[in-house]
Amino acid sequence: MKIERPAFYRREGEAYVPTGIGVSPWNGTSQVGLALAGLSAHVIAKVPTQEPMLTTRISIDILGAVPLVPLIPQIRVLRDGRRMQVVDAEFFAEGMLWLRATAVRARISDTGEQSTPLTRRFWTEQDHYDDLKWFEERQIALDRSKPGPGAIWIRFLTDIVEGEPLEPLSLAAILGDFGNGTAPVLPLMENTLANMDITVCMSRLPRGDWMLIDAEGETSGQGSGYSRTRLGDAEGMFATAMQSIFIDQRVPHMAKTQG
Repeated sequence: MKIERPAFYRREGEAYVPTGIGVSPWNGTSQVGLALAGLSAHVIAKVPTQEPMLTTRISIDILGAVPLVPLIPQIRVLRDGRRMQVVDAEFFAEGMLWLRATAVRARISDTGEQSTPLTRRFWTEQDHYDDLKWFEERQIALDRSKPGPGAIWIRFLTDIVEGEPLEPLSLAAILGDFGNGTAPVLPLMENTLANMDITVCMSRLPRGDWMLIDAEGETSGQGSGYSRTRLGDAEGMFATAMQSIFIDQRVPHMAKTQG
């Protein structure tokens, strides 16, 4: 018997209604960034193209702490050609714009390859294993208790929309949200490191189940920072992601829940 995977949203007409599982760990009252990123890519992936195309870049702006209410997308094709397409998606809740995503697509053709091998080794049974809320991970270089670079392999266990398989583009967008937690710029027990945006540039879409997140970050102590993440799978690296990070002091009850 097929077991239905959990999902962040269910479709009701034009609206995407949160199911309740995608709550932000940073404040406990808004939608988690990886669900918003996945939803943006889910909607954009359904926009048809004149020719077979690869999404080479997706940029997602999160315009505040998005409340746990239904989101309604408005889609515009800014450019629609045979060699290139640009798609814009805006998401509204209760009459307010909360999320904006733009994707650039290029026609697929047979050209020379210059790819990058894995920047980290594949996981082994000796690596620490965690089965977390939305994914399972193997920690090959990770210490979330202190700042610094980190690397994990993850297998995502949650769909974006009920009854619809997770698309590779959505998975790539989701992975772009992991850098700030994999390579914290400050100790996570004392600080919240919520990202304000996600940009993923891809040479191809992810393949397979297990995904590599190889991240680093920086802050100059002015209340913000950034993370830079290389993304890969068992076949090699396929994308680079960037996040802008909003830094705030963690309130005491949140530190306890994260311990």
